[in-house]
Amino acid sequence: MDNKKIIIDSEESLFELNEEQCMELLECAGHTYFRTREDFERSLYDLNEDEIKEERALYNNGNQLIQNVRFFLGIYPTLVRYLDNSPTPINVSNKFQALKNKAQDLYSELLTEDPFFSAELKAKGFDAFSLIEKLTELVSCSDQVIKENQGESRGAKELRARKVIIDHLAESFDRLNDVSSDQSKLDFIKAALACADISYPENIKKAFYRPNDRVIIIKSKQ
Repeated sequence: MDNKKIIIDSEESLFELNEEQCMELLECAGHTYFRTREDFERSLYDLNEDEIKEERALYNNGNQLIQNVRFFLGIYPTLVRYLDNSPTPINVSNKFQALKNKAQDLYSELLTEDPFFSAELKAKGFDAFSLIEKLTELVSCSDQVIKENQGESRGAKELRARKVIIDHLAESFDRLNDVSSDQSKLDFIKAALACADISYPENIKKAFYRPNDRVIIIKSKQ
């Protein structure tokens, strides 16, 4: 069962980052900050063709990383509002617990049905055994949904939204960094959140997704 949600956004404005913030973020990811494209081009003068190609790739990765940070921080307020309008994990868990209970009651009723009524159902072409199988599947499915939602944080909407942003920042860092280390990734995430005054726990790993959490994927139509 896929427990992922997808939010499509096309009009959110990018979060504004100042020069110092960009410099810190790029440094965390192992990239060099250049104030202008011209500054970057001048840095290539003494390099050979292969080195220039490598530096351009790194420069593009750094620019994309900054754009991703701006997008994710810009969508944060909308994400909080989205979560305000969506069922909480406890709402989902309670709904499926009630559905599971009803399925189990009907399951028990069919198993203990009076032979006379069973014969009547069979005479009318009703396959009680097939329904019992489906009810068993429904109970199993409900158990899985309940388990998934029990694993997700039941904190404030802001905390759930922050978890989504952290996940996307971590994924961007993993794809676009030029320095592969867990501490660098944590420093990058902290620096990005600080840019938008989004608080985080001292041990930021506690704010990461856990195995049974519902994952929300942010995509842009642009």
